[in-house]
Amino acid sequence: MQVILLERIDKLGAPGGLVDVKRGYARNYLLPQGKALVATKENKEKAKAELKAIIARDGAKKAEAETMKNELDNKRVFLIRAAGESGQLYGSVRATDIANAIESQINVLVSKKFITLDEPIRKLGISNLKIRLHPQVDIQIQVNIAHSEDEAKSQAIKYDREIERQKNAEKNKAAKQSEAYNNKGRSKHNADKKVNSENEEKTTLVAQNTEEATETTEAESETQSNANNEKTE
Repeated sequence: MQVILLERIDKLGAPGGLVDVKRGYARNYLLPQGKALVATKENKEKAKAELKAIIARDGAKKAEAETMKNELDNKRVFLIRAAGESGQLYGSVRATDIANAIESQINVLVSKKFITLDEPIRKLGISNLKIRLHPQVDIQIQVNIAHSEDEAKSQAIKYDREIERQKNAEKNKAAKQSEAYNNKGRSKHNADKKVNSENEEKTTLVAQNTEEATETTEAESETQSNANNEKTE
């Protein structure tokens, strides 16, 4: 089924785009939510006339998403839940719960449909989730699930320390790799320098031998010439 996009759709196209989609996807999602129009001749002319307005709406949504990104990116929210000794929750945490936590703790209203959650969270701990505020604007947020606020704080401290440890380990690894690369470069430079020096010595020696050989030949020639002159006299 061919439709005209009225807004940017991830992995589908930009506003005003003419795309082929499955009939069910169009009927159940794109059309009822006002994200697209059936690509009739009349709708094509309508979309063409309103294209600037359609693009402007998309730009406004992206700008709004960028503002929300500055407020939310890499932030952390916590949820208090009951769980067993293994950390398994008595129940689960869903996108709606996370959206409510964001609203109450950060004072930013985020639709649950923006929260990427393949399946509900069912264990204590800290999870990194992606929120797609706009097809071109993604953010990361941390969800800290614990028995109590004190436990949530303790988990956050341990998590931050581990992240810092990993960052330092990566820095040290990069520094060692850089040092090894530089040492390898210096070793190669010294080896090349040594080879060049040896080649220069060989070249000099060959030149000296050639010069000595030339001088010897000239001396022998001169001696022979003198001997011939003496015979002539």
